[in-house]
Amino acid sequence: MKKQKIMVNILGLKITRHDTGAALISDKGVVAISEERLNRIKYSKNIFPELAISYCLKDSKIKPEEIDLIVIDQILLRSDFQAEKKFREWDKNNQFSKARIEVINHHDAHAASAFFCSPFDEAAVLIYDGYGEITMNQLGIPVAETETFYYGKENKLIEVQKTTHPVIQGARGRDMITRKHRYTIC
Repeated sequence: MKKQKIMVNILGLKITRHDTGAALISDKGVVAISEERLNRIKYSKNIFPELAISYCLKDSKIKPEEIDLIVIDQILLRSDFQAEKKFREWDKNNQFSKARIEVINHHDAHAASAFFCSPFDEAAVLIYDGYGEITMNQLGIPVAETETFYYGKENKLIEVQKTTHPVIQGARGRDMITRKHRYTIC
């Protein structure tokens, strides 16, 4: 007897920082769009992607209650920004009540999209990003992931190494670094 494939409807969201948007994977295919393409606001920084969600659902002819899984990437410090809570606040009518919500690391999202869409069963995956998820290091200093190296095999991704850098906001942080190291930032 042949195993039957079970397809789930998965809604992927980017709800913070720049380029918010939505993607929907179903047995009907994949549809994805950035919020800025619909609201015409460049980068749509920190604008919840409600137009993108509606677009993906309408294009796929899927109702919110038919979504099985919602995946949201996390960039901001988890104690400062709770992605699932923000989604639930937006979904006041509880339309997506049947969906399980998973909040995933930003670099894990990049790595998964690179490896699982590739033709390879085994590969090294390097994510080199200006700004990934913010965490606290052992000294209590906020740091952002910048490079993460993974080993992918079959349906698994294993994090091998991660590089982080301190998060220094604004001109004071920039001036402190440039004076100490005598760099010029144009």
